[in-house]
Amino acid sequence: TRGDCYLAILRGANHFSATYPPDGATGRPFLDWPVRRPETEIRRDLVQLISLFARAHVAGDAAARAPLCTLLNDPNRVQHSAVR
Repeated sequence: TRGDCYLAILRGANHFSATYPPDGATGRPFLDWPVRRPETEIRRDLVQLISLFARAHVAGDAAARAPLCTLLNDPNRVQHSAVR
């Protein structure tokens, strides 16, 4: 493996933001922090982040790198990102 690592934390999201409809099957959603942005915006950003990442780093699509960097550097959408 290459050994590189990536992290992105979406602003206003929590661990259950990726599920729709909300799934309380784990019995643990009450332990997570509250969502602080509309869920539709968070899921849209999550889909865009995963898609751009896959295009840029898995498929090697150089055209996806600039929009991925733009998203990762948008403080209204991404709270923190890191590459190691």
